[in-house]
Amino acid sequence: MKYNVLIIKTYIIFFIIYIVFSNSYIPSYAISNSDNMRACWISYLDIEQHLKGLDEESFRKEVAEMYDNVLANSLNTVIVQVRSMADAIYPSDYFPWSIYITDNREAPSYDPLAIMIEIAREKNLRFEAWLNPYRISLNNTGTNSFKVTSFYEEYKYFIMEYSNAKGESCLSFDPAKEETVELITAGVEEILKNYDVDGIHYDDYFYVSGMADQLDVSLKKEYVNNMVKATYDTIKEIDSTCELGISPAGNIDNARNQCADVDTWLSVEGYIDYIMPQIYWTDMFVTGEGNKTMFTDRCKEWQAINLLDLPMYIGLALYRVGEESQSDIGWSIKNTNLAEQYDTAISLGCDGYALFRYEWLELSFSKEELENLLRFNKERFKYFYISDAYISYSVCNSDGLWHSAKKDGIKSGKTGCPIQGIVMDLGKKAGDGNVTYRVMFSDMTWSTWCVDGTLCFASQDIIDIQIILTGHISSEYSVMYRCKRSDGVWTEWASDGASISSFSSEKNVEGVQIKLVKKS
Repeated sequence: MKYNVLIIKTYIIFFIIYIVFSNSYIPSYAISNSDNMRACWISYLDIEQHLKGLDEESFRKEVAEMYDNVLANSLNTVIVQVRSMADAIYPSDYFPWSIYITDNREAPSYDPLAIMIEIAREKNLRFEAWLNPYRISLNNTGTNSFKVTSFYEEYKYFIMEYSNAKGESCLSFDPAKEETVELITAGVEEILKNYDVDGIHYDDYFYVSGMADQLDVSLKKEYVNNMVKATYDTIKEIDSTCELGISPAGNIDNARNQCADVDTWLSVEGYIDYIMPQIYWTDMFVTGEGNKTMFTDRCKEWQAINLLDLPMYIGLALYRVGEESQSDIGWSIKNTNLAEQYDTAISLGCDGYALFRYEWLELSFSKEELENLLRFNKERFKYFYISDAYISYSVCNSDGLWHSAKKDGIKSGKTGCPIQGIVMDLGKKAGDGNVTYRVMFSDMTWSTWCVDGTLCFASQDIIDIQIILTGHISSEYSVMYRCKRSDGVWTEWASDGASISSFSSEKNVEGVQIKLVKKS
């Protein structure tokens, strides 16, 4: 009788464990907004279409409905263009009211930005204020509209007037002028002191064709860098938790030619907190030399210059869904482009994505692509591993947040935040076998050995790690691993069960890299 009771209790315990890990456990993708951004750009065109000229009650209702649509697509961040043309969708001392939020630049009876942030908080959405730092107008209509404001008279001695491709007049603040930098930073300070935003976001408009074409690109980059650095310093002085992100053109050479000094921003500290390249191509891009995996290639190029290992979120071209293109044929023959692109981006070490832009969330021809992306997101919440890998792994920081899964030697971790948990598994490329691992915690005790996706976690910092392979895989491969210590130093590579052994309770683990290497 006692034996039967013991069996029943054992089955109950195993059943509970199964339920917990198969339904409740969502390791690597139940993570913070900053580590796994899933955003939607809400541009000035979306604002004009949905929100212009509304009374406060209608405005609140429309914003809530827009956010519900964002949430329905498993997104957690809105990037709202609060200043697109030296204007503002909020009361400002430095810029006129935007013609995209109110008729004739007349002040509404309420503060649109305050309401948008308020409702975002109610719905647990991150809110980033998207600004265009230089642009004032794109055509004759915009130029004439701005010139009749008092702000033009005040700023005109550091405003550039140039012609677009159609010969129309355009205005921009002159990046070379110190007054331009002072105005931009004053505008950022105004937002941060009056509104609870999670980030300041710049897009890809810096120097465009016609703006000081006679100047050398390196000099123009210097002017842009002065502005970016001043913005970053202003933000951190006011709110160290607020982030500065930039979304340059996805073609790195084009970004450089537009004087976005992405090489500096991603290699020298103190310019930006994250990068969001607009990689608006599929992996079915036809050239004279055959098909080119354009999206994947671009992701790899951006990762290669990200020497600071800053968070990288990929801009995805929701607006191109269904497009019939003679070169980029993927958009018209598949409805899984966005899901596959996110999978690729994550497997290459990127940290999330943003969809351009809100209008296409509501269009019928986007439905299948969005449903496939949503389905992919839900699957990611169930599993931490990446199947297209030799080995994949995820870490949990001391703030209790899991990072997106990384694979095959890509760094996982967060500078300044100790690791307290790790989980790993072999992917399909590894073949038959198992991975077994354990960690030493800051109290100098080792955890039990964990196997194939078992969570290795405690509310203590990890200071050492050991990993071994078993089964057939161990005859062909060695597992190699190294850790980044809290003093910023990477350890030497260890392999096949060896201890890192260069840690102490004062030098915990902040980053880890793991890969399989052929024994031959």
